[in-house]
Amino acid sequence: IGSLAYFVVTIAIVLISERMRSAQRQSASSEDRLELISERLPALVSYIGPDGRYVWCNKEYTRWFGLTREQMIGRTLEEVLGAEAWSNVRPHIEAALSGRAVEYETEAHYAHGGARWIHVNYTPHKADDGGILGIVAMVTDISERKHAEREASLLADLHQAFALSPSAADAARQVTTQLVERLGLTRCLLGQIDEASDEIRILHQHSSVSEPEQPGIYSVSDFLTDDERS
Repeated sequence: IGSLAYFVVTIAIVLISERMRSAQRQSASSEDRLELISERLPALVSYIGPDGRYVWCNKEYTRWFGLTREQMIGRTLEEVLGAEAWSNVRPHIEAALSGRAVEYETEAHYAHGGARWIHVNYTPHKADDGGILGIVAMVTDISERKHAEREASLLADLHQAFALSPSAADAARQVTTQLVERLGLTRCLLGQIDEASDEIRILHQHSSVSEPEQPGIYSVSDFLTDDERS
């Protein structure tokens, strides 16, 4: 999210906080302006009560989770996010409810919407006497950036493996091992293709489970799907 967009999000958080502080004094036009801003933000924006239930949320939630606002308002974060995601964010919510501003990044596995890398801001909404009335939450999806960072790190490590390995065999071992471990693969085969004969010579294999080695020469078509062969 760019600096300008972040500024807009920050303004929206302030507006939402003020809305909850003086809801009965706000006019319909102010309500409409807040709604207009919040619906155009590339982020989840919500107000969470001190009991951990959603009081308000923008429409981005419906895109992320496939739930209507009516299905979210009044429900707890655990009910909406799912047990696994809730166990991840719970300590941060508790910190915000204690009066601390919270910012963090994590990979959340939602019950609805799958896994996402997220950047999160929680801003406590305090009463005049210092009591906590709720939390203004802003959540942005940073999955693309995290995936790009992971790919860049992997490419750097693979380049180093090729550059520093004492032999081709050692480089092959390091490369296949890293690909399996870093990408969560079941098996990785490193081979050399002979385009003239359409054959591939398997040089090294690494698997996440114990299985026999598969050295030798194979037809490239042995490694293609039915659609790729046609």
